[in-house]
Order: sequence, then C-alpha cells, then structure tokens
Amino acid sequence: MKRKTAWLAAAAALTLLFTALSLALRFAQPAQEKVTYDLSLGWAGEAMPSDWVYDQKGWQVFVQEGDAHAALTADGFGGFTGDVHPGQTFYFSRVLDGELDSDPILQLNAFGENVAVFLDGMLIYTDCPEQDNRIGCLALPTREQQRTAPLTINLPGDCAGKTLTIAQSTGLDWEMPTVWPVSVSLTCLSAYVNGLIAEGLRTAVPAALLFIGSAAMLILFLGQLRQGVRDAGLLCAALCLLLWMAVILLQSSFTDMVLRQTRVDWLTLCKGLSLAALLAFLASRAGRLRSILWVLTALTGLTCLLCPIIDLCYEVLTSDWLVNLRTSVPQMTGFLSLCAALICAWCCWRRKQRFYAFFAPISAFLVGALLLGAAVLNGKQLLTQLEMMVRFLTPAYFLWPLTLYMTAAAVVSLAAELIEREIHRRESERLIDVRRELTMQHYESLRTQNEQVMMLLHDMNKHYSVLRQMSGEENVQRYLDELLLQNANIRPVVQSGNAMLDVIVNGKLTQAINAGVRVELVRTDAPEVLPLSDTELCSLMMNMMDNAVSGVLDSGAQQPFIRLDMHLRNGFFVFVLENSASIPEKAKDPAPGHGLGLKIIRQIVERYNGLLETEQGEESFRIKLALPMGERKALEP
Repeated sequence: MKRKTAWLAAAAALTLLFTALSLALRFAQPAQEKVTYDLSLGWAGEAMPSDWVYDQKGWQVFVQEGDAHAALTADGFGGFTGDVHPGQTFYFSRVLDGELDSDPILQLNAFGENVAVFLDGMLIYTDCPEQDNRIGCLALPTREQQRTAPLTINLPGDCAGKTLTIAQSTGLDWEMPTVWPVSVSLTCLSAYVNGLIAEGLRTAVPAALLFIGSAAMLILFLGQLRQGVRDAGLLCAALCLLLWMAVILLQSSFTDMVLRQTRVDWLTLCKGLSLAALLAFLASRAGRLRSILWVLTALTGLTCLLCPIIDLCYEVLTSDWLVNLRTSVPQMTGFLSLCAALICAWCCWRRKQRFYAFFAPISAFLVGALLLGAAVLNGKQLLTQLEMMVRFLTPAYFLWPLTLYMTAAAVVSLAAELIEREIHRRESERLIDVRRELTMQHYESLRTQNEQVMMLLHDMNKHYSVLRQMSGEENVQRYLDELLLQNANIRPVVQSGNAMLDVIVNGKLTQAINAGVRVELVRTDAPEVLPLSDTELCSLMMNMMDNAVSGVLDSGAQQPFIRLDMHLRNGFFVFVLENSASIPEKAKDPAPGHGLGLKIIRQIVERYNGLLETEQGEESFRIKLALPMGERKALEP
C-alpha cells in the first residue's frame, strides 16, 4: 500500500512539473499567425542563406539634397550604389500596404545608425531633433553609441496606403560607395505584445535561475567561512553566474528602457569579465596548475578592460589598429585562454583531482556536441566562420558559445563535487559515531578488567596472610613475605587523581610496555573532575592514546618510546603526548576511516574552547592540548 502511494505521489509530481514546463514553453513562443511583415532588403544573420532570393519589396532608395533627387542602384545583395559620398544621408521609401490592425508598430534594426522616419512627408520620429528634419535637408551624423535592441516606432492606425520614408546616416569612411538600408519589419500590436511577453519569459527564467545559483554559492561560501573554510572559487563561480545574468538582461530588447545609454559597451564587458571569472574559478580547483590559469585570468581580465577604456577615450575609431585592439585582441586572448584551460583540465583529470574528474568529461562532451551540431546543421557557415577567424582574428562566433557551455559544465561539476563532499562528510560522521561507540565499549572493558585485577590482588593479599599464619616453617613464611611485598608494590603506571583518566592511560601504556616500548612519565597530575562529560573525556583520551600506541608500534623505530606529561597550568589542564613515529608516505591513499581519531579530538577541543597543537618531526610525533578548567559550557556542536 505504501509503495502504491509513493508511486502515485511521484506520478502526480511529474505531471505537475511537465504541465508547468509546457505552459512556460508555450508562453515563451511568439504568436504563429501571420501578423508580422518583413520588409527588409537583406537577410537575417551574418551569413547569407543558401535559399535566399533578392526582393526589393517596393522600396525606392535615393539621395536628395534640397530638390535634387538621385536614385541609387541595387547590387542584388541588399546594398545600393550610386552618386553618394561618405557621411551623406540617404533615404528609402515605399507605400505601406497589407492588412494591419489599428495599432501597427514599425521596427528598425538601426543599432549603429541614426534615423528619421516620415509618413507622407511628415516627420514621426528622429534621432536628431535639433536638425532641419525635412526630406532633402537632413545631414544625420554617425551614431556614437550603438543601440542594444531594435528601434520601435508606433505608427498611426490609418497608415495603410501612405508612403513610408526612412532617412539613414552613413559612415564617414568606406572603400566602396555602397549603402545598406537597415532591416525593417511591420508588426501588429497584438504580435508585438505577444513577442514582448515571450521575450520577457525567455529572459526572466534563465536570469532567475542564474541569480538563484549565484545566491546559493554565496550562501555556501558564507557557511564555509563560518566553519573556517575559505573557498574563493565559490565567489568566482557566483560572480561568473551574475555576469551571465547581466548578459542575458542586456541582450533583451527592453534594456534601453531601464539603462541610460553610455559610450561603454556593457554587453561585451560583461561577457569578457564572465570569462575571466570562469578562468579564476577553474584556477581555484587546478592544484599545481593554478598559477598558469591565474596568469590566463589576469590576461583575459586586462584585455577585456580595453573595450571600455577605448570607448571612453575615442568617440570614433579612425584607425585599424584601434579597431583590432578593441575587438581582436580581447577575443583572441579569451579564446586562447579558454583552449589552454581545457588542456589544463585534462591534465588535472589525469591527476585524479576531484572537481576535474567531473569537469573534463562534461566539458569535452558539451564542446563536442556544440561543434557537431554546428557542423550538421550548417557546416558551410561553420567553415566560413573558421575562415573569418583565421583571417581577421575575431573568434566571437566560437568564443561565447564555448564560454557558456564551459560555464554550464563548471556549474554541474561544482554541484557534483559538493554532493560528493557532503556524502563523504556524512560517511565520516557515521564512522566517527561508530568509533565513539567502540571507544566507550573499549573503556568499559578496561574498567571492568581493572576492577577485577584490583579485587584479585586484594583477595590474594588476604590469602597470603592467612597461609603465613597457618604455616610454621620459616622458609615458607619467608617466601610468603616476599610474595606479599611484591603484591604490595604492584601499582598502576599512572595515578593522576582522575579515575577515568587513569584507567584509559594505564591500559594503553601497559599495552605499549608489553610490546617493548619505553614509557617516560614527566608529570602525571590531573584534576579529579574535568569540564568534559565522561563520554567526551573517554573519546578524547582513548583516541589520543590509540593514535600514540599505534604510531609507535608502526614506526619501526629501533628505540620506540612514549613520553607523557599532564599537569595543571594557569587554569588549563595540559596534556602532552609524544611518541616515536615515522613521516607518513603522502603518495599512498589513506585507508577508510584514516584520520578519524584526530577529527574527533579536534571536534571535542574546539567544542570546549581549548587549544590543540600537533608537531611532526623526522622521528617523532607530538600532540599537545590545553583545556580551560573554568566553568565554561561547551559550544554547540
């Protein structure tokens, strides 16, 4: 019955999940009905589609100075040539037709151009209101700051049948007198609103997930910092996700409504800094290779800062070396650094480092899937982009998708690493609890054995005394006197004043003495009551003595020894234990449960605000702890 209930609950949860996902995907898609008209003269994207056919779509392209009108000739690829000079404003116009609703919207992909829009010769929009905004009188300057989203203009509801004219600026220098009209589309309000909703959802969901991921990493960093662990890699990973969230937001069409336009290209800057943060995170996990990745991080960060510096220093890039310095240098530095990071990842994977055991195969799979998908879907464009990267040293087509995929691989690998670390921590805690239980059982066994031995000695003294009184022979009496004297001289090795401490220490030292270990006692003074509970005192001392005896027996020293010193000093109970021990071999993998004793000791000492020091010499190991004797309560574990 319980199993059926569990299966039903799982099925209900999956149904709700897939329902919510399907609704989100449905609203993330724009309207499919024919409500958007593409009036562009060129094609969408960087590379020309193989099935693209030129269509002028009723546009007339011309230049006009006053009343002088000169038509431009189409080149069949979306460009127009003719009597036009650099910096001159040109116009393109057509009659609007088609079935439009009452609120049509004009969209222009004028990212780097200034424009003015006329309807039947009347101005309805301009980027330069200070000019004489009449057809034939405009001299639109080059745009200083690029737009991050298409320009949208509301047209009057009765625009059908009227002539739409768009004035556009041109660059100040070019090799051929060719002008390229911006892409134009006409959208109904319903489609535009639907597109905004879909774009908002497509933007909000990944941005929210990235924010949640970065917040989780920051919370985890603060939690580890509280425990004394400083993992700077978590900060770098959180910064990388926050920068990618900024990239997603900056790429949306409503960015201009929120941020004021500046001369700094924030989108490129955030992409470059996110790559630097990714490299810094990989460096924090790279072990011996981290110095290489830190150098790559510094180079990537410095070169990506060239873009805002150049943008602020130069309004217009008038030389090729400035253009290359702003675009080619940061992109090539980032691309080569990313490739070097992949090579370092495989080197770390071969060294069996925990994080790279996940990251190297995941990143290789994602990069391979990216290249294979690009080759299968559009192999011709892939080859074209490779050729352009080699010729112009601009690998942006490969750099940013590769950065995004490696960021995803890093996040997944980090999650896997944290999960594995948590599993290992819980397993260690379980083993610690088992060891504590076995320690208490061992102590009870020692205590029982000690009581039995003391009772036996006490009874033997009585038996010897009775036999001496009953015997009349002088030799027998002398022999019994010697036995009584030997029995009276049998005392525990340590008599500190603390019963539990004496039982534990004497039991372990006796084991060492029987194995031929020399025992040296410096001081053996302890208070009758320590601020620890019996369970904690037993666990603390049993683990310390176990480690000391095991270490001296495994050391193989020619003259093995254990040196013990315990005393009270300045309100602290000081316990110093030194033993002969060899330096452990670092290369060997530790056995399961190795080091749990020292973990237990550290936990107990920290819980009572004590001090713990360990010192490994060439032929000895020394541990020293000091517990405050004041009335202090233990810290919460």
